[in-house]
Amino acid sequence: AMSGLEEDIVGDIRAAFVGLGYQPSHIHIISKEESFIYFVLSLKKDIWNNKVGMYDLSDVSLTYYEMLVNRNSRKLLVNAESENMDEAFNLQILNNPSGAKLADKILTSVAEKVMDKKKFSSIFLTGQVFAEHEWADGFISYLCSRGKVYLDTNIFAKGAAFKGVDLASENSIYNLTAICEGRLRSDVYINVENNGKDGKIYLAKAGDFWDEPDTELLMIPDEKEVIDISVAGIDGKVKKNIPIVLDFLPKRPIKTRRFYFRTKFLDDKIMNVEIEDAGFGDMYPPTDVKRNIEVNIWD
Repeated sequence: AMSGLEEDIVGDIRAAFVGLGYQPSHIHIISKEESFIYFVLSLKKDIWNNKVGMYDLSDVSLTYYEMLVNRNSRKLLVNAESENMDEAFNLQILNNPSGAKLADKILTSVAEKVMDKKKFSSIFLTGQVFAEHEWADGFISYLCSRGKVYLDTNIFAKGAAFKGVDLASENSIYNLTAICEGRLRSDVYINVENNGKDGKIYLAKAGDFWDEPDTELLMIPDEKEVIDISVAGIDGKVKKNIPIVLDFLPKRPIKTRRFYFRTKFLDDKIMNVEIEDAGFGDMYPPTDVKRNIEVNIWD
């Protein structure tokens, strides 16, 4: 599990494991948010029947996580988010009483700000620094007033292990859709006509890994010079329409313009669309006309 799933980093990690002899299909890289989800869902339901909060404290950062399970859908829909807090501090201040007192006040202030009046079924603390937590009495007392508090210094590794077991199982143990860093938050599709029937072709669905769903289609446009990409939320409502104008393609009679339509996600918010002229048999040989367009799926 890692934070900041950038394309080049993910690619380098995959390449390294392939170089060690692993099959590409056996390599899965997940975010810390997703690892948090799988760790929590491995526990009893009363721990996650409402909001779940978590504080991850290290010498580098202080990060607050929050997840919520929606059980109204056919499969579990789990949304997790995280925020790096500006109030992070050097853990060396815990080496003296006045510094420890200041750290306790900082954490308590952060908790009051981010948790506000929300209701929690559980709150987790992770990070080796919490193995001895007497210095954080005020912070922990506040958390206890908001929900049950649990301590585990190795949550991300355990969550990744539970995810691995789920992937290795013939049928998913958890049967969930995770909406978090590294996963898409929307359905992305285009409307098409196939054999006289209207339908949708999904370019990606909410909960997909952003670095996996690549698409290649061979398309023939109708009279329109535009392809509309629809972006729908997990509730099914269309949030955004993205028009891709085709006026750069060679002008040919209707039904004789073919082109390749390829998509690749650059991260969980940006999709690259490549459109390339495919010609039309011997009548219209393909040209070298090609265009790449980056579109923002999630603002």
